[in-house]
Amino acid sequence: MSIRKLVLSAAAAAACLGFAATLAASPASAATAKQCNAQYKAAKAGGTLNGMKKKAFMAQCEGKTAAAPAPTPAAAAAAAPKPAAGGAMAGKPAAHVGNSRVKACGVKWKAAKAAGQTNGMKWPQYEHQCVQAMKAAGQ
Repeated sequence: MSIRKLVLSAAAAAACLGFAATLAASPASAATAKQCNAQYKAAKAGGTLNGMKKKAFMAQCEGKTAAAPAPTPAAAAAAAPKPAAGGAMAGKPAAHVGNSRVKACGVKWKAAKAAGQTNGMKWPQYEHQCVQAMKAAGQ
């Protein structure tokens, strides 16, 4: 996602929160639960909830609590999630690599079992042997 799109989506989410805060500030024109739920989903998708739980958001939106000041567009842009640097695998736990080995061994197990070439091994033994072989081969 480009920076421009990120800033525009953050600004749109901030505008939605500003609208929600305006509704909450005037109980006479309090929003319905359906409208508040739609606003919550938009704020959640925009990443502008700032840790607020749904119950608190709904109460604020429906005018049951005092409204918090709406965040500025700059604050909303700063709070927006940043894309991970370093490609698709950046930030993935090391266990992810192990999971892909286990999946590959599962495919091999099914093929060996169908061909009757498991040599009497059960899945746990086969998996252990397969994963060790993949590690040794650098896969």
